[in-house]
Amino acid sequence: IALWLRTLGSIHLINFASLLHQSQVLLLIGENSIAPMTINLQRTRELMGQSRWLYLHHPSMYWFDSSDNFILLTCTLALLASCHLTVGSPFFNSRYNLILLYITLLSLCSSGGELFSFPWDHLLLEATCLSFVLPRLDPQSSLNNEPDLFGVWGIRWLSFRFMFSMGVEKLPFINHN
Repeated sequence: IALWLRTLGSIHLINFASLLHQSQVLLLIGENSIAPMTINLQRTRELMGQSRWLYLHHPSMYWFDSSDNFILLTCTLALLASCHLTVGSPFFNSRYNLILLYITLLSLCSSGGELFSFPWDHLLLEATCLSFVLPRLDPQSSLNNEPDLFGVWGIRWLSFRFMFSMGVEKLPFINHN
């Protein structure tokens, strides 16, 4: 379990470090970028109208503030949370880190438009969500706790779907190569 959570933390670390490297996230979805997040959110609001389900269909903390500073702040906090999860920091409960990483990545995926709608982002979201039910990765908690059967089978099912879909992708009559 510790290996799973630390590996997941290191994947998030790579993800957010690459977004923050030379402010790549601002070049992609910032105010003066290729595909500004404010325009994506405005289009979504126009399409959904005054629906009360707007925030459930497109969950994002960027509905409240989509400025460049807030995008950088949230990505930096997610980077710190992924560092804490990777090293198993005693200062924070691993679930709090997972929640922060999930909310930040979900917000980027739902507000970032086409630039954040890749399958690996959604796979990382699903793996993070499944990790909520695993025992905590903290020195104060007992790592001898048995993980929840739902969580273990969920991660196995996720791994199977990933490997199966990657194998099917290589079949010439499916991929039309």
